[in-house]
Amino acid sequence: MKDKIKKAFLDELKDPLNKNPDIGIDWYEHRASERASVRRSILQGLGYLALSGDNDVLFLIKSAAEEDPYYLDMSKKTNYTGPKKRYMVREEAQKILDSLKANAQNK
Repeated sequence: MKDKIKKAFLDELKDPLNKNPDIGIDWYEHRASERASVRRSILQGLGYLALSGDNDVLFLIKSAAEEDPYYLDMSKKTNYTGPKKRYMVREEAQKILDSLKANAQNK
């Protein structure tokens, strides 16, 4: 069952719909946000698989933490002092990696 779940996650992650959409389209921010939400959910599932001992998915989580293209443009937000670009999927992937590391240290 775990392998079927993993395959479904990976198939969905590879689906061209879940790639970062062309920035030139009118509704880019909405579409990119929607796809980023899907990728974040997939990463959470992959994190559970990694927590259960499936080390094959670690590469995908690490890759997303470093390379996921979607970001929110925060430069137009008033009273915001953080980074101008906020990479939501990367942040989620890093949280998962941090959680896995903490879990390994607690064993």
